[in-house]
Amino acid sequence: MMMKPDVLRIVGEEAGVSQSVAKDVIDAFCELIEDELVVGNEFRVGNVGKFKPVSCPPRVCMNPNTHKKFTIGEKVRIRFSANDALLRKANETL
Repeated sequence: MMMKPDVLRIVGEEAGVSQSVAKDVIDAFCELIEDELVVGNEFRVGNVGKFKPVSCPPRVCMNPNTHKKFTIGEKVRIRFSANDALLRKANETL
Protein backbone atom coordinates (compact mmCIF):
# COMPACT_ATOMS: atom_id res chain seq x y z
CA MET A 1 0.00 0.00 0.00
CA MET A 2 1.28 3.42 -0.92
CA MET A 3 1.25 6.03 1.84
CA LYS A 4 1.33 9.83 1.59
CA PRO A 5 5.14 10.10 2.09
CA ASP A 6 5.61 7.68 -0.83
CA VAL A 7 3.28 9.76 -3.00
CA LEU A 8 5.10 12.98 -2.08
CA ARG A 9 8.47 11.47 -2.90
CA ILE A 10 7.34 10.06 -6.27
CA VAL A 11 5.43 13.20 -7.32
CA GLY A 12 8.37 15.36 -6.30
CA GLU A 13 10.77 13.23 -8.33
CA GLU A 14 8.50 13.03 -11.39
CA ALA A 15 7.75 16.77 -11.39
CA GLY A 16 11.30 17.79 -10.49
CA VAL A 17 10.21 19.68 -7.37
CA SER A 18 10.88 19.32 -3.66
CA GLN A 19 8.68 17.14 -1.48
CA SER A 20 7.37 20.26 0.30
CA VAL A 21 6.16 21.71 -3.02
CA ALA A 22 4.62 18.36 -3.93
CA LYS A 23 2.90 18.31 -0.53
CA ASP A 24 1.47 21.79 -1.06
CA VAL A 25 0.11 20.82 -4.49
CA ILE A 26 -1.38 17.51 -3.32
CA ASP A 27 -2.91 19.13 -0.23
CA ALA A 28 -4.48 21.87 -2.39
CA PHE A 29 -5.84 19.24 -4.80
CA CYS A 30 -7.36 17.21 -1.96
CA GLU A 31 -8.88 20.36 -0.46
CA LEU A 32 -10.41 21.22 -3.84
CA ILE A 33 -12.02 17.77 -4.05
CA GLU A 34 -13.32 18.11 -0.49
CA ASP A 35 -14.74 21.59 -1.14
CA GLU A 36 -16.65 20.39 -4.20
CA LEU A 37 -18.04 17.28 -2.52
CA VAL A 38 -19.16 19.18 0.59
CA VAL A 39 -21.42 21.43 -1.51
CA GLY A 40 -22.86 18.41 -3.35
CA ASN A 41 -20.88 18.59 -6.59
CA GLU A 42 -19.42 15.63 -8.44
CA PHE A 43 -15.64 15.79 -8.97
CA ARG A 44 -14.09 14.17 -12.05
CA VAL A 45 -10.40 13.38 -12.31
CA GLY A 46 -9.34 12.76 -15.92
CA ASN A 47 -8.13 9.22 -16.70
CA VAL A 48 -9.02 8.13 -13.16
CA GLY A 49 -12.73 8.47 -12.41
CA LYS A 50 -15.22 10.50 -10.44
CA PHE A 51 -16.11 11.15 -6.84
CA LYS A 52 -19.81 11.70 -6.21
CA PRO A 53 -21.69 12.55 -3.01
CA VAL A 54 -24.73 10.29 -2.57
CA SER A 55 -27.46 10.96 -0.01
CA CYS A 56 -28.52 7.89 2.00
CA PRO A 57 -31.97 8.02 3.61
CA PRO A 58 -32.55 7.31 7.30
CA ARG A 59 -32.85 3.63 8.18
CA VAL A 60 -34.06 1.53 11.08
CA CYS A 61 -31.53 -0.81 12.68
CA MET A 62 -31.62 -3.23 15.58
CA ASN A 63 -29.11 -3.86 18.36
CA PRO A 64 -28.38 -7.62 18.07
CA ASN A 65 -27.86 -7.95 21.83
CA THR A 66 -30.95 -6.12 23.10
CA HIS A 67 -33.15 -6.34 19.98
CA LYS A 68 -33.94 -2.68 20.53
CA LYS A 69 -34.66 -0.77 17.31
CA PHE A 70 -33.13 2.63 16.59
CA THR A 71 -32.91 4.99 13.63
CA ILE A 72 -29.73 6.05 11.91
CA GLY A 73 -30.26 9.48 10.37
CA GLU A 74 -29.76 10.56 6.80
CA LYS A 75 -26.13 10.93 5.74
CA VAL A 76 -23.99 11.54 2.71
CA ARG A 77 -21.56 8.93 1.44
CA ILE A 78 -18.86 9.51 -1.14
CA ARG A 79 -18.84 7.07 -4.04
CA PHE A 80 -15.92 6.62 -6.40
CA SER A 81 -16.38 5.25 -9.91
CA ALA A 82 -13.28 4.40 -11.90
CA ASN A 83 -13.37 5.33 -15.58
CA ASP A 84 -13.20 2.70 -18.30
CA ALA A 85 -9.53 3.29 -19.15
CA LEU A 86 -8.46 2.74 -15.52
CA LEU A 87 -10.61 -0.38 -15.23
CA ARG A 88 -9.12 -1.81 -18.42
CA LYS A 89 -5.58 -1.16 -17.15
CA ALA A 90 -6.36 -2.74 -13.80
CA ASN A 91 -7.83 -5.83 -15.47
CA GLU A 92 -4.89 -6.20 -17.84
CA THR A 93 -2.59 -6.83 -14.89
CA LEU A 94 -4.63 -9.79 -13.60
